[in-house]
Parts: sequence; C-alpha cells; structure tokens
Amino acid sequence: RPALAQLSEVIECSGPLVAPNTAVLRAKASGTLLALDVAEGARVRAGQALGRIDMAELGSRIAERNANLESARATVLQAERSHASNERLAAQNFISGTALDNSRATLDTARAALSAAQASLATTQVAQRDASLVAPIAGIVARRHVLPGEKVAIEQQVLTLVDLARLELAGNVGTHAVARLQPGMPVQIKVEGLDTPLTGELARIAPAAEAGTRSIGVTVVVANPGERLRAGQYALARVVLTDPQPRLVLPLAALGSTSGQSFVWLIDKGLLA
Repeated sequence: RPALAQLSEVIECSGPLVAPNTAVLRAKASGTLLALDVAEGARVRAGQALGRIDMAELGSRIAERNANLESARATVLQAERSHASNERLAAQNFISGTALDNSRATLDTARAALSAAQASLATTQVAQRDASLVAPIAGIVARRHVLPGEKVAIEQQVLTLVDLARLELAGNVGTHAVARLQPGMPVQIKVEGLDTPLTGELARIAPAAEAGTRSIGVTVVVANPGERLRAGQYALARVVLTDPQPRLVLPLAALGSTSGQSFVWLIDKGLLA
C-alpha cells in the first residue's frame, strides 16, 4: 500500500580538518638561538617568552648609540647657551643679525642631531626586544623548525603554533546542489576515529566554481572545546535538506524488475496484475 512520506536529500562533502588559527613564529633578528623552552605538543599562552637569540653585537651597538645620544645632548646644551648669549649681544647691537641667524641655525642643527640619535637608539632597542621569541597566539606547539645552537636569520621560521579551539573543513559540492545551501545551516560531521557524529555550521560558500571541476568550495566550522579533534583528521560533512512536500512511497521490497523495467504486483479483481 502506498504511503505519504517526506524524502530528505543529503548533500555531502569531505576533506581534512584544518586549524584556521595557525601562526608561525619567526626570528626578528639574526643570531645564535640560545634557548627554545618549549617542545612539540606543549601548550603556550599569548605573549609567553619561548626562547632567546644571542645578540651580543647588538649590546655593543646600544652602548655606542647611548654615547652618541649623550654627546648630542651636550651639543644641544652648548648651542642653547651660545644662542642665548648671542641674543643678548644682538639686543645690544654688539653682533649682526646674520651672526644671530647663524647661531639659531647651529642650535636647530644640534636639536635635529639629538632627535636622530634618539631615534637610532630606539630602533636598536626594538631590535633588542626582538631577541626574545614571544608567542603571538595561545595554542599548542605543532612543530619546531630549529634547535638551540643553530644560527637563525631574520624572518626564519622558528615555531609553528596551532589553536585547536575551532577547526574547519574545506570541501566541494556540485554546482547543481549549491543553490540549496546557505551559510548558517547545521551540518553533521563524521570524523575518522570518532563513533559519535558532531554538529557544525556551514560558514562560507565560495563565490565562484573552481575551473574545470564544476564544483564550488564550502567551509564548515566545528567547535572543538575539548580538543578531541586534531588538524589533519579526515571528516565527512552531511547537510540534510528536508522535503517540503509529502510524496507517495512504497517499501523497496515491493518492487521488482524484469529486463530493466521496474514493476509492482497488485491484486486486481482477485488476480495478480
């Protein structure tokens, strides 16, 4: 006997889980890596010091620029005293206006040299702070790229940090199905190694299909508060679309097939038809 039922449609996509909040800690100065205090798998806080780079040469440059700064300050003080004296002499017409202008120019030059010395020292001090390797985000150390004792260059990778609090699955769906999807839809996620499916959310849909594939990229977000999931695990995402219209259905066992033609037996006036 036919019955009314709603037939749900399922759109699936699959792919590896990735951690969108991933940061690479790079050396901001060249030198020998003195210490790296964390190992792979260690949990770190944002702003935590993770290692140090030897910058003995930078210390001598800071001392030199401190000395240059003190010399520039002394020059400014001397130029200010001389200019003040020349202003008093000019008021009494003992020196010409040109001599006063030269005195003022000397003072301005000394002040500019002082500002340059201060900026030079500040730049060197920033480089000294960069000798300390600080975690840019909170997370877990995924990989160490160098070992203590190695020479590192500017912008060389030192550590890779991963935040597993939220993971994403990047998959593809056919262009024929994407029109029925929209951001915010709930998604069932089956991750390899886990028996219980998880619930995620369809976060983004790509604006254009990938060339030559007739598929459009979608991104599914899944929360990972207990960090049971790891980046790289393979997952299958399923979006269940409900059928708005009831349809007549039969049990599959009631169907038969002969030469590719499907049929159903029924009783018509006491006879099989």
